[in-house]
Amino acid sequence: MVAAAIAVVFSFGGTALAGQNHESGPATSSAKPAKPWIAIVQAGQKALAGKGIRVRVASNRRMKIRVVVRTTSFDEGTWNVTRPRVLKFSRRAKRVVTIPLTPRGKAAASLCGSRTVTARARSGKRISKASASMARQLASCQLAPVDLSRADDCDFIAQPKQGMCLMPFPSDYYTREDATSPNGKRVADRAEMSSRYSWSAPTRNVPRRSPES
Repeated sequence: MVAAAIAVVFSFGGTALAGQNHESGPATSSAKPAKPWIAIVQAGQKALAGKGIRVRVASNRRMKIRVVVRTTSFDEGTWNVTRPRVLKFSRRAKRVVTIPLTPRGKAAASLCGSRTVTARARSGKRISKASASMARQLASCQLAPVDLSRADDCDFIAQPKQGMCLMPFPSDYYTREDATSPNGKRVADRAEMSSRYSWSAPTRNVPRRSPES
């Protein structure tokens, strides 16, 4: 009888343990890992140098998301233009926030060089990133229209000022074919150039040599 009682106890205990494992298993497997998401809403130069960068951040459950924005350019490399900001989510949700740039970041955003902006969201070990090219909107960064009024006379690639028709020099724009030259070209002489172009400045200093020499 003692043996039977022990068997009954173990039987009920095993059943209870099995039930506990069965109940806790699905609950553990159904829990979704924290997964942040981020997108750049506004990366224009005016906004960056003003209020800051606008980003849309989303969570798939309750979590804390650490957001920071970096910039990359040819001459400066990659560095943070904002201080880290922590956003708290109590449930699955989306939020649009404006993150101000640091003083150095604002100064960089006011420059006209090509720049990439990258927003990074992190929750635990999971990271989400979004990148966009900075839109150069400031008036100081807009290119002046190219003056083509003397395109038949002057090489307009360097937007020459008045009296500088030969700039840039040397240039194939001002050469002629010459089979006796090592590179097959030669700077047109004064008489030939005068017949082709209307000059607004003296040409006495024009070298009469091959561009290769």
